[in-house]
Amino acid sequence: MVALVRLIGSGPVSREKSPVRVTIPQGASARSVSRRLGENRLVRGELGFLRTCKMGGASQKLKPGVYGLNQTMNASAIIKRLVDGHTVESWVTIPEGKTLREIADILEAKRLVDSTTFLQLATSQGDEFYSYPFIYNSNLEGYLFPDRYLVECGTQGERVIDRLTRNFERKVVPSHSEK
Repeated sequence: MVALVRLIGSGPVSREKSPVRVTIPQGASARSVSRRLGENRLVRGELGFLRTCKMGGASQKLKPGVYGLNQTMNASAIIKRLVDGHTVESWVTIPEGKTLREIADILEAKRLVDSTTFLQLATSQGDEFYSYPFIYNSNLEGYLFPDRYLVECGTQGERVIDRLTRNFERKVVPSHSEK
C-alpha cells in the first residue's frame, strides 16, 4: 500500500461537493495529472500534489480512467483514489481471440460488470439483440469486437454487449454501399 503524506498546501480547495469529472489518460505522468487537477481546481497547488505523490511513492502508480472527484478532497484522498483506480469510467481492452468467459472476467476485474450476469446474457440471450440481423443464435461468441473501450462502471451488461456488437457491425459487417 502506498503511504500517503500530508503536506502544507495539500488540503482541500473548498467545501464545494459538486462532482468534477477528470479524465486521466493512459501513460499520464504525475506532473500531467497534477496539471489536469489544477486546471479543474481540485488541488491547491500542482507542486504540493506532486510532492505528496513523490513522498508517498505514488508517482508511478496513478491509474488511467475517468474519476469523479470534488473540491472537498485533499491531495492524499485524490491520490488514494487515483492509485486504487476508483473510477466512474474505465478503459478496458478486449484482446483478439478472447472467449466470452475471458471477456466477462476482464470486465469484472475492472469492476465494470458482474461476470456471471454478463456471461449468462452473452451465451443464452444473444438473439434478443434484434437490431443486429447478423446474429444467428443465442450465443454471442465471436460477435463482441476486440478493441479498446471506455465503459462507465456499473453499466448494464446489455449496454456493454450492445456497444461491442455495434462495433463488430461497424468494422466487420459490409455496409449496403459495399454490396
